[in-house]
Amino acid sequence: MWAQGAHFQKKSTGAVLQLPSGNLLVSWQEAGLGSTNVDYTLTASVNATYFCRTSSGNIPNANNKHTVNATPSSNGSFEPKNGKVTASFDPSGAPAPSSAPPTCGNGQTLDIQSITWSTSC
Repeated sequence: MWAQGAHFQKKSTGAVLQLPSGNLLVSWQEAGLGSTNVDYTLTASVNATYFCRTSSGNIPNANNKHTVNATPSSNGSFEPKNGKVTASFDPSGAPAPSSAPPTCGNGQTLDIQSITWSTSC
């Protein structure tokens, strides 16, 4: 059974950047639904730049930067409860490089220099 008054609840949609990973968590609540499962798809584009940082906070070498470009997507089917779906997706599309350069050595840590997300639902 389909409902004709389906709508996203005011102030219920949002996105949060999760640190230190740089992942994006997108949440929403849709109301006015029937009892049939509702399918959602989130498509995103992400561009992130990572670099190595010393324990004292310095960035020792400009050549140790690594850029990640990805187009992650998430999808799912959710069963409405009392005519509402409350859900979230974490597209996790900007994985920090682990074996690819830069390889942080000598006690350095890998950090995000910049990250940009854009999404469509």
